[in-house]
Amino acid sequence: MENTSYEVIISERGEKVNELQILNIGGVECYEKDGTAYLKLEAVARGLGFTFIAKSGNEVVRWNVVHGYLKDLGVATSRNGSCYQEDCPEFIPENIFYRLAMKAKNEVSEKFQAKVADEIIPSIRKTGGYQIQNMSKELKAILMLDQKQVEADERLTKLENAMKEVI
Repeated sequence: MENTSYEVIISERGEKVNELQILNIGGVECYEKDGTAYLKLEAVARGLGFTFIAKSGNEVVRWNVVHGYLKDLGVATSRNGSCYQEDCPEFIPENIFYRLAMKAKNEVSEKFQAKVADEIIPSIRKTGGYQIQNMSKELKAILMLDQKQVEADERLTKLENAMKEVI
């Protein structure tokens, strides 16, 4: 299921800088900016198994572990050196998600690692792409819309270049 919300980014001077469309796909909030996908770190940490069960019975993110991995990967965290959720970025770029996934040591992450290493990367090497099997109608629609947007962007770029040559 996909939900959409908008987040307004305000500069330090209080000016509206940007409005990001935040999507919720499969329980993970994400957005795209400048061609890079960003995923909500807390959902990523839970999905990758960086958690433990507290005495209360709640599943709790092991922020000290996440913080350490982010620091190892060169991701800016807190300035005061503590290891709490508020000291980590709220969203991380897609490449950092993949790198965190390779550090995780649990059944879910190991299945993900195996799929990437055994299926996805070899398919990309052999065919130049990867086709997801058994896609939902919604995912097919999203991918089709994305492809149409890419095609429209390419046509627009060609037209802009042609106009520059005429002028």
